Amino acid sequence: MTAGLVAAGSRWEMFGANIYLLIGLLLAGGLLVLIVVAIWTGVKVVWWREQRRRADAAELRRKLGPNGRPYPPASRGVCGRCARASDTVYHLAAGERLCAGCYALSVSVKRGDAESTEIAEKTE
Repeated sequence: MTAGLVAAGSRWEMFGANIYLLIGLLLAGGLLVLIVVAIWTGVKVVWWREQRRRADAAELRRKLGPNGRPYPPASRGVCGRCARASDTVYHLAAGERLCAGCYALSVSVKRGDAESTEIAEKTE
């Protein structure tokens, strides 16, 4: 009868040792999952910031001319000079409406700027 108690006591001792091992593995697994989620979130934040920076730079290039000044307000319409329909027609302060090609030509004529003349040639 004593042998049965010793064997039963040994099983309980093994269960106690195994339960601590299982709890430790569970905690380590949970910590590993948290670390993986934190790293994934960090990578996504860095990626999102880079995409936002690129989008902001593209928007700035779209709004500013080659001289660094902002373009006048624009919409779709018909150019007042060449009478062509265009997706981008600039509304000048004098009431004139110019497509991108005519606008670049008028800016280059006013300033004698070779860079604006090149832009006008590319847009035609």
